[in-house]
Amino acid sequence: MNLTLKIKLILLTLVLPISFLLAGILIGENSFLLGFSFHSLQITIILSLVGFIVGILFNIICYYRKIFGVAIYQTPIPLTLFLIFWLIADTFIGDWLSLFVGILGLLLGLWLNTTLVLPYQFFKIKKRILALLYLFYSFVILGLFMGVPIFNLLLGVFAGNYLAMRIVSYIKNDNFIKKSIHQGALFSAFIILIISLIAGLLAFSDIESYLEICYNITQIQLSSDKFLIFLIVMGILGVIAQYFITYFTANTILDLHKHRKTIR
Repeated sequence: MNLTLKIKLILLTLVLPISFLLAGILIGENSFLLGFSFHSLQITIILSLVGFIVGILFNIICYYRKIFGVAIYQTPIPLTLFLIFWLIADTFIGDWLSLFVGILGLLLGLWLNTTLVLPYQFFKIKKRILALLYLFYSFVILGLFMGVPIFNLLLGVFAGNYLAMRIVSYIKNDNFIKKSIHQGALFSAFIILIISLIAGLLAFSDIESYLEICYNITQIQLSSDKFLIFLIVMGILGVIAQYFITYFTANTILDLHKHRKTIR
């Protein structure tokens, strides 16, 4: 294995653990934003270590083909039905009973997987299904991180990995490989553009709260106009970064596959 490929693989392996480690530090340093009164160096260290471990677990999910297929392809329907059943039931009945109703939705989703998902090969499904899957996870991550799309960039790692696996599965023409990677990277960049626009609209619907959060994290007081410029700049950088993250991941995984073929 040449040095360039080794460096690319090390960088790729560190993306998720380092990202979640930084998220742990950010949460620990700004725990008051989540309604917690505690703040200490020990808590920040613990949260950063937990984040690093979570990143390693996501690496396992991303780079082990069978686990990746199950985690990405077979979870949307059960997860969606679980959330829908749970949230609707929670409106009318108690917490524990609504959770039980949510579990029934989860079981229904697992059953639906047997007829709607499992008969089709994950790495050969139609592009419009892939687009829906990517949109689903984009909105899930946007919701999990309270409308801040920074962690949506990590989807580029998963998208690039999927592109490489899909190409390895059935694409042999070099020109078509380059075109597929380019198209996949453009699509992921386009989706984060949409997500960033949605996040920007959410921010401006409650701009005072977002300005306060921005000040608490950065200690920089921004006006509404400067905040708008900040959002635009970050949105543009996010689109560019998403393209290159997806492109870099796909090419690195493909280079690894070619290396493994040469040593067999």
